[in-house]
Amino acid sequence: MNGGIRFLTVLCLGAAATFACSSDDDKSSSTSNSGSGGSGDGGTSGDGGTGGTSDTGGTGGSAATGGSGGSATGGSGGAATGGTGGSDATGGTGGDDATGGGSGSGGDATGGTGGGMACDDCEDVCLPSGECVECAASEDCGGDTPVCDTEANVCVECLPDDDVCEVGYCSDANECVLGCNDDAMCASGACGESNDCERCITDEECGGGRVCGNGTCADICSEEGSECGTGGTCCTGHCVDTAGDINHCGACGVACSNAQFCATGDTVQCVEAVLANLCEHASVTSLRDGLTIDDDASAAILAAITDAANCATEPAGSSVAQDSTQLINTTTGQPLVGAGNLLIVAGGDYRHVVTAYFQESRIAPVYNRVGVDVEFRSSADDSVLASLPYGSLSGDRDLLMIQLVRDPLTGTTILNAYGFGARGTTAAGWFVANVMLPDIASYTGSYYIYEWNDTLDDDAPNDETEFELRASG
Repeated sequence: MNGGIRFLTVLCLGAAATFACSSDDDKSSSTSNSGSGGSGDGGTSGDGGTGGTSDTGGTGGSAATGGSGGSATGGSGGAATGGTGGSDATGGTGGDDATGGGSGSGGDATGGTGGGMACDDCEDVCLPSGECVECAASEDCGGDTPVCDTEANVCVECLPDDDVCEVGYCSDANECVLGCNDDAMCASGACGESNDCERCITDEECGGGRVCGNGTCADICSEEGSECGTGGTCCTGHCVDTAGDINHCGACGVACSNAQFCATGDTVQCVEAVLANLCEHASVTSLRDGLTIDDDASAAILAAITDAANCATEPAGSSVAQDSTQLINTTTGQPLVGAGNLLIVAGGDYRHVVTAYFQESRIAPVYNRVGVDVEFRSSADDSVLASLPYGSLSGDRDLLMIQLVRDPLTGTTILNAYGFGARGTTAAGWFVANVMLPDIASYTGSYYIYEWNDTLDDDAPNDETEFELRASG
């Protein structure tokens, strides 16, 4: 072609800048800080030359239209400052017998992208973008803030969807707070709207700085010994009922040991958790498990303990189904009622939820194990207290256990009686009602294990002589 086109040789650098380039026309090349557009001349004759790729438009051809202005793109920024956009081009000069070129198009350049901070300058974690942050994953965190909030890239105490709180729950502020946000967090199995557990048993089950007293979360009371609510007394900031609180039994600060319960009979005081003190309760409730044999045994014990001939304190009696009461967690079997109300639980762990709770938690003096032999074992050291071959059990022979349990969390006392077979539970209930309670003061242990043999062969207990004491303590 007339006045041939000069081609620009372009060398692109790929280290410090994204689009840093230079031309062979000795124009300013891009640096690591900013880039300028290149330059070039249009054709001088014939068809109009094509505009250069830099700041000055090409020269028009001799019988053509002037070249168009260059259109350059600014260089990319280096590690610190973004590049400068390309400059506007100037229109080409008209050729002979031709029309002068129009004004060249501007560079329409785009500024370079600013560079990120070098990772060598980060004290904590450097993201792929070059940004320094505290964490990218929980492995980067520890101590009191073991979880990484990957949206903010900061270490926090917890996250609602990664709740590592040992007590309470994780709030929306990513902090562990007391109280509940789920039914499973409460001993009662019920979390209320204010993040308080219903029928609370500890302060940790209360939210908003409230404390637990008498099974209810409430504000901290201020005056020691003052009245707070009906029948309540302010003790160490808690509104409690001193007529049945294991930590304030009879008066503020009078705490019962783990081997005692707060008696609510004629005198409110801490007494040993042994069968001899069964009558030292203001009320008694039979918890029915729905199995007729178990419920009949429970009813026999309830009738005997509320009989003034056996208990001069004449505790008030009641009966309720185990799956429709607030006295226990109906799912786990955790007692909730607290001191003052003796619970009667007749039946083994297969059917009765409270006995099953004792089996799992080992808070009762004795638990059972079934294998080649049936065994009653000590919860304290797992030693075998009494056993029989499994194959020897029948409707006329069984191994049965009677124990008084004090729940360490609530102070609730439970009379637990059952055998390995159904008739064994019947025999246990009969023995408590007809042998123990008429002479209850002589039973100074917390548990008694008997072997029962039906001498009359009528599948029912009839006489004290049918029972052989195998272990007690």
